Amino acid sequence: MECVNHPGAEPIGRCVVCGVLLCEACAVERDKIYCAACDPYATARKDLAEKQRLDVLRGLEYVFDDPDWLKKIVVGGFLLLFTPLVIPYLLILGYLVETIRAVAEERDFELPRWRPLLSKLEFGAKLVAVRLVYLIPLFLVLGGTSVLGLFGGETVRNQFFEGLLLALFTFGWLLAFALFIFVKFLRPSFEGLLAVSGSLEKSLGFRAVARQVFRRKTEYLTALAVSVILVPVIGISGFFFFFVGIIFTSFYALLLSAHITGQLARMHENNCRT
Repeated sequence: MECVNHPGAEPIGRCVVCGVLLCEACAVERDKIYCAACDPYATARKDLAEKQRLDVLRGLEYVFDDPDWLKKIVVGGFLLLFTPLVIPYLLILGYLVETIRAVAEERDFELPRWRPLLSKLEFGAKLVAVRLVYLIPLFLVLGGTSVLGLFGGETVRNQFFEGLLLALFTFGWLLAFALFIFVKFLRPSFEGLLAVSGSLEKSLGFRAVARQVFRRKTEYLTALAVSVILVPVIGISGFFFFFVGIIFTSFYALLLSAHITGQLARMHENNCRT
């Protein structure tokens, strides 16, 4: 009898999982003897490491794990048609919040049900409120820039001041665009906090949001790229399938975005537990 890894070495026991013989150098002794491949602590660390990676492919395919995926996407697509009526818009946002929570809790094998509607209205309204708060700086910049554009040229005739106003006007639009991208960069964090905690206070805690984003800059940059490139491409792809398909591909794209947000929320939850 000899160690499976070191011929000639005397074994001190067998792995309790796979049964291979192990010498003193190879045996992982905890409360029992394990080989390196079966060590439960190493396996747990590996599983945790896998969960710390943003899986865009999983975000694309998870929808189809649900046997009723088509029905749920059809409902979401038709609600998108009536988003100007506010209530359908809130229902969609509430549904996305529930999707984020399900992914964060590792329940992404099934899409949320559309009922009960009341809880979706509640979380949809909360999400609107949170988004509006984070967009306040953008609104202020856009308001000031619009005032410069509307009244600046009519009241100023001096060429120097006209040039200055034009420069400020241009800077205002560039700043507005930068703020828009910045909010999209932060959005997975504050939306994930809302979905997991259900608390407006936690999702509006800018320090907590900034801390989460700073810790996982690479993952948030990936999420931003998905949000500004992949999501719009998937959304408009339905235009090429009899036009009306755009409402369904648009909702599917929103589900992709929600899954990415849920993955990030799950990473932060795992960090808190370890």
